[in-house]
Amino acid sequence: MREIKFRIWCKQTDEMHTVERMGFEEGELWYVEDEDRETQPPYFMDRNDSVLMQYTGLKDKNGREIYESDILKDHGDEGPIYVEYSDEHAGFIFVDIFDSSGREVYTPMQISYEAFEVIGNIYRNPELLEENK
Repeated sequence: MREIKFRIWCKQTDEMHTVERMGFEEGELWYVEDEDRETQPPYFMDRNDSVLMQYTGLKDKNGREIYESDILKDHGDEGPIYVEYSDEHAGFIFVDIFDSSGREVYTPMQISYEAFEVIGNIYRNPELLEENK
């Protein structure tokens, strides 16, 4: 069974947070980062101030977990690709921006994601995708 995990990008502080538990209350997202810290209160975030990203269930060539919005590179001739959820494909896809006019889309069955390495994410490192355009 695929492991269900999330992380949160906080737009106000430009920080990534891990999530142990989460929920929604009165239009706000709440989450707890570390279950072992009993005194830690849940953090509340307005949904407009945060981006929730799901773990894909996949790992890169170094065993690092691949999440939505991660940027991956294979260190060969291929440029970087990023991960997003696609309603059309009903799952996660890998997107290659090959120039300013288009993009190529691959499903995990069409690409050797195990050959790629996570090098950043689109929020913390958007310049990694700009270099490929």
